[in-house]
Amino acid sequence: MPRVQTDGGELRYETTGSGPTVAFVNDLSFGVWQWAFQQPALAGPFETLAFDYRGAGDSTGGPITRVAEFVDDLATVLADHGARRVHLVGAGLGGMVALEYARQFGRARSLVLFGTTQSGDTIVNDAIETMCAQDESALDPCLDRETLESAPEINAQIQHWRESDDATGRVRDGQLAAMKAYSLDRPYDIDQHALIVHGNADPVVPVDAGRELAAALPRGTFEPIDGKHMARIENAAHANDLLVGFLESHADL
Repeated sequence: MPRVQTDGGELRYETTGSGPTVAFVNDLSFGVWQWAFQQPALAGPFETLAFDYRGAGDSTGGPITRVAEFVDDLATVLADHGARRVHLVGAGLGGMVALEYARQFGRARSLVLFGTTQSGDTIVNDAIETMCAQDESALDPCLDRETLESAPEINAQIQHWRESDDATGRVRDGQLAAMKAYSLDRPYDIDQHALIVHGNADPVVPVDAGRELAAALPRGTFEPIDGKHMARIENAAHANDLLVGFLESHADL
């Protein structure tokens, strides 16, 4: 599993498949396991790349507290892998990182953003604080409890992944600070095709924030789906249909 050194730690990343590179950028607190429901749908016609932020999973270092620092780490990983032009798929905090990477570097082929807002001011504090908990309640704003209980094997697997990969303590608090402080500057500079997918019952980032983000981007398209903040997991079939269809239509950009 490749690793790359940064000025404050070592980042672990993993790749699967071949073809145009799709880089996944993580949401607040959770490790790369959060993409386990999307990567298999893409690996093959696309190369997928996922990495843990500093201090999460097998990556070391941290904490960092500004989206710009996460952007630098994303750029470091992509440079180490030799991926100059990539499709970016981000969620929550990772959506903010993807937006800034696209705005600053102009190397993104396209963007797919789940549960993302252009301003940390729109985040619901109670829900985001619950999401940062280190117990099972952290999933309450993200996934429907009945859905988890109806699939005990998946629930157990997620709990195992969380224990080994999730950010905790000061590392998690730094991610939260970065997310809350973020504000997208000059969204009109981001001219890549962007698909904004948002759970219509998201208690962390209100669905209207996703709709407003899509409207602010020159080539933004908004798609609501059923579910909470991690609707891409509890409604993976719909989310993956949107994701694969969008990427296939923009694969040659």
